[in-house]
Amino acid sequence: MNQSDRRGFVLPLVIVATLLVAVLAASLQAVVWRATRQARLGFAGERALHAADAAIVAQLSVWDARAFASLPIGARTTFMPALPSGRSATVTLVRTAIDGALIEALGVSTHNGIPQSAERRVTRVLTVRNAPLKLDSPLTILGSAVFASEATVSTADE
Repeated sequence: MNQSDRRGFVLPLVIVATLLVAVLAASLQAVVWRATRQARLGFAGERALHAADAAIVAQLSVWDARAFASLPIGARTTFMPALPSGRSATVTLVRTAIDGALIEALGVSTHNGIPQSAERRVTRVLTVRNAPLKLDSPLTILGSAVFASEATVSTADE
């Protein structure tokens, strides 16, 4: 083999090697992009979940048991509590029984006030230990009564 037969052999080899490196770099970039997107979606989902939990806590912190007791069974109320750090959630409260309620929060992940693609729904079942009942007539107790806290019973109408 002489010099003229080997000319031009290195150039195709370098082009193929460069093409192979470019394909590997593009594949690596696609993998990194997908992993970053998954992490971003996971983080947005966590933000939405925390927003929903925070909304339930905010709603329960201003819970009015007397207003709840006056609602008919099956009544549904919806709130949008103010949450810190731009979180957004809607809370729906449904009275399911005389001493029970279903509270559901839909949290939406936001970034700079713009909703993102993640939403999380959190549902809790609440049981009111001693539902305050409105008594429109005198109460007659046959036998003994045990009160959970200090109470007085009078024999006169008030």
